[in-house]
Amino acid sequence: MSSTKSSFERVYLSAARKGDIHALEKVLNKATEADDINVKTSKGRTALELAVENGRLDVIQVLLQHGVEIGDALLLAVEAKFFKAVQAILELPQGKALVNAHASENNEDIHPDMTPIILAAHQNDYDIIKLLMEKGAPPIEISEYNTEKHTVQRSVGTLNIYKALASEAYISYIETEKKERSDPFGRAFELAVELRTLSSTEYEFRQEYSDLAEKCEQFAADLLGQTREAEELRTVLNHDSYQGIAADDSRTKDLPAKVIYAVKTDQKKFVAHPYCQQELIERWYSGLADWRDRNAIRNFLLSILIMIFYPILCLIYLIVPVGKFRRFMRTPYIKFLTHTASYFYFLFILIMMTQDFRSYGERSELGKLWMRQMQHQERGPLPSLFEYLLIIWVAGMLWREMKELWSTGFRQYFSDAWNFIDFIQLGQSRA
Repeated sequence: MSSTKSSFERVYLSAARKGDIHALEKVLNKATEADDINVKTSKGRTALELAVENGRLDVIQVLLQHGVEIGDALLLAVEAKFFKAVQAILELPQGKALVNAHASENNEDIHPDMTPIILAAHQNDYDIIKLLMEKGAPPIEISEYNTEKHTVQRSVGTLNIYKALASEAYISYIETEKKERSDPFGRAFELAVELRTLSSTEYEFRQEYSDLAEKCEQFAADLLGQTREAEELRTVLNHDSYQGIAADDSRTKDLPAKVIYAVKTDQKKFVAHPYCQQELIERWYSGLADWRDRNAIRNFLLSILIMIFYPILCLIYLIVPVGKFRRFMRTPYIKFLTHTASYFYFLFILIMMTQDFRSYGERSELGKLWMRQMQHQERGPLPSLFEYLLIIWVAGMLWREMKELWSTGFRQYFSDAWNFIDFIQLGQSRA
């Protein structure tokens, strides 16, 4: 472009910049074929791009009616969150082709890999994202660049795409439009995991990927905070779009499916959210409605009594596993107490087995008589009471592990390192 402009170009660009609609219409109506309506300023801006930057919808409509080139106007309108301008441009006959437009090479404000949908996601504008997708913009995907792996172009382009994928507005729109298995929480969880992985491989942008992972985690927690009723909260937390993930682990099968997946993907902010914690505490004490409202010392003493009488409670449960007693024994807090008591009894049995009770028996006449009779037996002494108890305990624990193996499957069972510890523990007990 020459340094000197015609009178038409000067008046034309000035009217577009100032938003003088009357002067603009007048100069356009008098324009001849020799006059360039796509002329650019010294900074490379067309009249349409100037109108977008200045937020003048009336000027934009006049220019579009006269058939000016779009250039980077759509991208600039998306970047400025100028919805009406985006709508006006996309209503053009070539609107569907424009949704895949890229910035021109001489545009220093917008990265050349940016498309309108990626830019809209960066701006976190739900309405523009929806409009672009309705006009045919393809979903955002991680594309493979035709460059070497660790080049600046590829790294920056990939980061820009992940910034778009991590947009709250984009996640919300994509999941809302799904007909089946719509789950913005799950999408945020999966993205957070993927972004954490990238933060350890893409060293140059480690902090950026870590920030995006935290952003996804925070989005899921904030979205949970939008629930307003207890029933709505339970619906969200119990929603299982992971093909029965709640039944994969017997240790967590009583938890809401969403919480299980949040734990598996290390979503600390989601699990620590007050709404989630309240629901978990209610489940923890389910069947013990007034437990939290009573005196702490009283609750502590009751807990100790339950642990002491744990064997008796278990026997009763085996005989009569119905009614209120069944619900009481299946309360997560009671199950925790009985499970803990089981290990304490196991340790007690092991300690007692290390004691030499024969030395105590030799001090009395009855003990000496018993020792002489035992010495005449060819097969040696029978197992002691504590050895019998140890056999019963090991058999019960082995039965529990076999049930878990049956319910979860061989692969899922041995994917948990704690199960290996249980088997080692049982093996040492039998030894």
